[in-house]
Amino acid sequence: MNSIDGGQNWSELLSVPGYLWRDLVFAPSQPSILYVGCASENLDNSGQGIYVSLDSGQTWQTANDTTSAGVNGWAIAVSHADSKLVYVATSHDGVLRTDNGGTTWQMMNEGLPSGVSMLSIAVHPDDDQNVFVGGEGGLYVSKDGGTLWQSIMSGLPAEAVVTNLVINEADPQQMYFTERASGIYQSLSGFRGQ
Repeated sequence: MNSIDGGQNWSELLSVPGYLWRDLVFAPSQPSILYVGCASENLDNSGQGIYVSLDSGQTWQTANDTTSAGVNGWAIAVSHADSKLVYVATSHDGVLRTDNGGTTWQMMNEGLPSGVSMLSIAVHPDDDQNVFVGGEGGLYVSKDGGTLWQSIMSGLPAEAVVTNLVINEADPQQMYFTERASGIYQSLSGFRGQ
């Protein structure tokens, strides 16, 4: 849905039957570009998973060649400096990265547990190679754009399921995440890998 009058009226921009719509984000450096993640209703990776709009949502196109079976795009993070550098947390497929706005994608899973859903992702506002992902496998950081992930679970519940992750853009040392069963966690010095 789209509103150009502060929410007084809404218009539908994209609808695909059988999809669960998960995350919708603007590209911070180019706000006419939007990415949306979605999943097939039965979460079987049969959906298209990721769509992109280059014109403020007026038209949409699929943005994933990730696997022949499709992908479930659960959460999306876009670089603050480069609108074409996008990270996607998926159910079952870990983390995907594109450097060209979705034309091609790479799986970036070294150091992540296999076969678990990643439910949240955030990119540092000042360093787009510094990425955080959370999900059924806990909380992880990559300092190299997703090439290698490190667990940052010290002091957290052993079976933590990270459902949402945010970085305060005004003060990137302030990071927060929600854990499905135990609540909200905060770091005032940034989460760090070993």
